[in-house]
Amino acid sequence: MCPTELRYARGCNLPCSVLKNGQLCCSIDSTASSCRLTSYSKIFDDLCSDAYSYPFDDATELIHLP
Repeated sequence: MCPTELRYARGCNLPCSVLKNGQLCCSIDSTASSCRLTSYSKIFDDLCSDAYSYPFDDATELIHLP
């Protein structure tokens, strides 16, 4: 169930891309404290709990390469 404001012909856009809101965007420099669950992430987590909806969705599964 894609929120109306994120819909496009083939599915769902990323909130960061569409809404241009820095609080919705995680970058390569983001940390777990700066890249958090949003209302949009929650929608997708609720629909598909096994998928990642943002980079720090499940810290136990992240792999950091040196």
